[in-house]
Amino acid sequence: MQKKFGKSVNDKMDNNVLSCEELQLEYNELTDITGIDAFTNLKRLYLKYKNLTSLPLGIGNLNNLKRLRIIN
Repeated sequence: MQKKFGKSVNDKMDNNVLSCEELQLEYNELTDITGIDAFTNLKRLYLKYKNLTSLPLGIGNLNNLKRLRIIN
């Protein structure tokens, strides 16, 4: 089963989640983080490389991002 992180018309996230400054996604099995740019206040993002198939273009829209850590 492919696990995805994304936004669609069916997804519901409250503003407290979307306004977080740090996401630690390195300990899950996500293969896709499309929609990550919805987290406009994000300053720190931690990912695991071996599960991701690619980084979405939207990651470049995270203007507040100061730290991006991708582990293997």
